[in-house]
Amino acid sequence: MATQLDTLNLTLAHDLEEPLRIGIGVHVGPAIVGEMGYGATVGVTAIGDAVNTASRLEGLTKEYRCQLVLSDAVAERAGVDLSAFEQHDIAVRGRQQTLAIRVVPDAKALPAASS
Repeated sequence: MATQLDTLNLTLAHDLEEPLRIGIGVHVGPAIVGEMGYGATVGVTAIGDAVNTASRLEGLTKEYRCQLVLSDAVAERAGVDLSAFEQHDIAVRGRQQTLAIRVVPDAKALPAASS
């Protein structure tokens, strides 16, 4: 997404006062995924604690002025070393324990997952 955003911003540079930006929040956990709605308004959606937490992490991208905030649990599962990135323990509404997160200024800087 970050790579394609650069391309899109180059393409639209003459139409935009300032470049488009993105904020991505990623967390891991069980979720219920399925079609919801009725008739022409049916769409695929996901619900659950992991989805709510990811949404809160996405909101933190504005506070931290970065492209990506992800939980350490995601990095662990992916086998990615994110120790080079800023780490915080945050309180998440609806959770009793704090959540360890990593703040990634540019999503293109993520290292590849180990095999």
